Order: sequence, then C-alpha cells, then structure tokens
Amino acid sequence: MYSDKTVIVTGASSGIGRACARLLLAQGNRVLAVSRSRDRLVEALGPETGDLNLLAADVADLATGPAAAAAAIDAFGRIDGVINMAALHSKLDWKETT
Repeated sequence: MYSDKTVIVTGASSGIGRACARLLLAQGNRVLAVSRSRDRLVEALGPETGDLNLLAADVADLATGPAAAAAAIDAFGRIDGVINMAALHSKLDWKETT
C-alpha cells in the first residue's frame, strides 16, 4: 500500500482509526495519532517513537486542525495525508438532534 508517508489519523485510539494507524505504522509510515485522550492513545498504539507522535485533542475544537498539522510538520517535516475517523455516535435520528 503506502510506505514512507506522513499521515495524520484522527480517532486513532479505537476502532477504524486505531486499525488505520497500526497498519500505516506496520507498512513503514509516520503517523500523528489524534484522540481526545493521550492515555488511550498510548494504550492503543504504544509510546511515541520516531514514526509515531501522539496528540491529545478534540476534533470538534477548531484549533485542533492547525495544531495537528503543525505537530506533524514539526515531528516529520511534511504531511502526505489525513484519515479522519474521529466520531461520536448517537442513537437519535436526525429529527431529534439539535
């Protein structure tokens, strides 16, 4: 698939985001993993390494996008892609949601 790329992965502490981050790392990529909890990121992916940086931030906060971009560039020098898997799930249908 990909190798030697820098990818920001949101929702990286669980589910599809975690699976994407793990696969990218296994294939020789660099990952900036983003989730609301640093502890959950460490639990899911392990400690930071030369290829993995962790950012505890909420994608619902508009400042997170620029912060993640800056963190990836600071750590790895570039950004090649973004995988946005951060989400909250509600059992309400769209008519019941404000």
